[in-house]
Amino acid sequence: MIYENLLDKIGFDPEIKEVILSYQDMIGREVEVYSKKYMCEKMPMSEVLNIIHQFKNDKLSEYTVDMIFLLNSTGYLYDQYMKMGISEEIFINTMKDILYKVKECIKLKGITGTFTVAWYDGFFRLNRLGLGRLQYDICPAPSKKVELIDYTIDENDFSLGCHIPSSGSLSHEICIKSYKMAYEMFKNRLKNGILPIKCTSWLLYPPYVKVFRKASPNIFKFISDFEISEINQQEKFYDAWRIFYAENYENTGDLPDNTKLQREMKKYIDDNGIFGAGSGVILFDGNKIITQNQYCK
Repeated sequence: MIYENLLDKIGFDPEIKEVILSYQDMIGREVEVYSKKYMCEKMPMSEVLNIIHQFKNDKLSEYTVDMIFLLNSTGYLYDQYMKMGISEEIFINTMKDILYKVKECIKLKGITGTFTVAWYDGFFRLNRLGLGRLQYDICPAPSKKVELIDYTIDENDFSLGCHIPSSGSLSHEICIKSYKMAYEMFKNRLKNGILPIKCTSWLLYPPYVKVFRKASPNIFKFISDFEISEINQQEKFYDAWRIFYAENYENTGDLPDNTKLQREMKKYIDDNGIFGAGSGVILFDGNKIITQNQYCK
């Protein structure tokens, strides 16, 4: 069941809302049966998707079916939030990710739906929350110590994973506000009053620092707070779609250059830039960040 007035509360435009409701009228009742099995009987998402994809056809994409499945799971998720004492405000903020992903699907695929349905298992299994601008995973304990410059994350230490939804400005002020929300929610699980926040993202790949320094002060400031712990190089620019909304391109002339970030990244690609992702950690004491990105100095 779709949580009451969810489409309005998470911010869908009337035009997109109308399209979604038309699909809901087509298959919502049938799909909701499996949303209930997923949420109430803990049926694995992979099994649910194998069944509900029978509803796709020439006019109804798999991505659209997946979207309807997620929306019909939201009412059950809300009930779980209430049982756990998590506010409706956090629930609505968390569910806004559906809005972001539907918009991405429209821009990249031309389809009202979502192409990242597996991502939502974290949300609907209550392992991922949206707190302000950022999203957080409750991380499993590390299998071994994580050695930072001035701090060690030991086995069984509590930490959060951080994700950056495509929802607008990434100013330092709103990020700090989000960190404070996470700190307050989990303050009883911290060691020595420190919250470790881990992130793995293309944003944290050190060679991109020169792009962000020129093109995006907000992104540059965001990544400046992470102490980089791991770097992974990639053969291709798999994250190009996040900037250009293009999955494949022959050369940069095929890519848009409407923003400064797009223009600077195109220069980086043309200069034979290498691609990859990085992992890093923020240490937050409830008021300030006590780590620094060694590549941003």
